[in-house]
Amino acid sequence: MQAGRNAIVGLALLATAGCSEPVGPVQQLKELGVLQVVEYGGPYVIGDGDPAVNWSVPPGTGVLVPPRVLVTPDTVRAGVPFDVVVTTIGMNGCWSAAGLWPRFVERGLDLIPTDVHSGATFCTEMALYLEHHVRITIATPGEFTLRVKGRRLRHGDAAWEEPVSAHRTIVVQ
Repeated sequence: MQAGRNAIVGLALLATAGCSEPVGPVQQLKELGVLQVVEYGGPYVIGDGDPAVNWSVPPGTGVLVPPRVLVTPDTVRAGVPFDVVVTTIGMNGCWSAAGLWPRFVERGLDLIPTDVHSGATFCTEMALYLEHHVRITIATPGEFTLRVKGRRLRHGDAAWEEPVSAHRTIVVQ
């Protein structure tokens, strides 16, 4: 009877250990966000849900992209803050959004999303979408290009990647 109870407790501990974080400190390194996954075997989105968004490398068949990679108003007022949402792809359940860093460039803004892995040994294998939020203020009227800079990965390949960006133009009145 005692042996059976010990076996059940041992199995319960083993089952929960697979879902837990490793013991001790884990260095969580921020990585440039993933915007496209090539040769993705699961359900995927072809292209972006917003026709105003253009890609440096257009996604095609078998490429996973966020449904809405860059969400921003078409028109904003100069000097008035507005919200921007960038969506990246977490390759499994251990990834989370770590930040969105705006950098002003001539007549535009580069948006650099970063994601971080939890450090867990075992993760769900489901790809997920990670939202990054930032509030921006542009002081000068005119047309500005918002450009999300990220990575394009090949599913199941830990070494291959290339830079990719998605951009759109907004009007500042």
